[in-house]
Amino acid sequence: METKRKLFFIFLIMLSTNLLGNNTNEDFISFLVKFSFDKDLQIARINFPLNKLSYSDNLEKTIPEKIERKYWTHIQLIDAKQNYITDIKNDFNKEEKDTDERIFSFIGVETGISLKYFFKRDKGLWYLVKVEDFST
Repeated sequence: METKRKLFFIFLIMLSTNLLGNNTNEDFISFLVKFSFDKDLQIARINFPLNKLSYSDNLEKTIPEKIERKYWTHIQLIDAKQNYITDIKNDFNKEEKDTDERIFSFIGVETGISLKYFFKRDKGLWYLVKVEDFST
C-alpha cells in the first residue's frame, strides 16, 4: 500500500510540474542576454532556415534569402561593455502588452545601419524567426 501511495504522489508531482511548467513564459530581456552570450543557446533558439531580407547591391530591390544552420555565425546583440539595454516604451504608462512577438533593432544615426531581429515566443520560449538588414 505504501508503494502505491508513493507512486501516486510522484505521479501527481510530475503531472503538476508539466501542467504548471507549460504556463510560464520566458522573460524577453533575460532571454536576450542569454541569447547574446551563449552560442549553444543561440543556435538552439533560431528557427532554421532563417528568413532574411536585405537590399540588393544597387539598393533597388529587396532580396529574400534563407540562412541554413551551418552558415550561421554567432551574433552578440548586447555589447558586454555597455551593461545596459535601451528600452523605448510607447506611452507614459510604461505598460506593455505581453505578446508573443518582439523586434530588436539597431538603427544608426547617420551611419546607414538598419538591422532588425524578429523574435516569436512559442510554448513559452523565445526564438529568432527573421532578420531584416536594410543597412546601406
